[in-house]
Amino acid sequence: MKLLKLTGSLNNLAVIISFLFILIMGGIFFVFYRQLPPQVPLFYSLPWGERQLVSPSTLLFLPSLSLVILVINVLISRFLMAYSFLVNVLFWSGTLFSFLALIDLIKIITTIL
Repeated sequence: MKLLKLTGSLNNLAVIISFLFILIMGGIFFVFYRQLPPQVPLFYSLPWGERQLVSPSTLLFLPSLSLVILVINVLISRFLMAYSFLVNVLFWSGTLFSFLALIDLIKIITTIL
């Protein structure tokens, strides 16, 4: 974690937890990919039906977006080092997003299978 040079061990913990959630999402996706039907629901906010459905490979959007948010948070934190509270909020909100994306992926896969 010395490459990140983050302030505080809590921030390092948030980055590690986020990264673990992303790895778990990737692992779950690749373990269950062959068992998924040709279309899976992802966009629950859309009206029920075909608009909610996507190809199974689109589920990689969840870990990918979590990784992008993690990288952006690390980059933004470089400019906010003087504001430790904002950096804490930034990293822990990213961790929360990764956790919720993991829960969503698990819910989608368990509902289908």
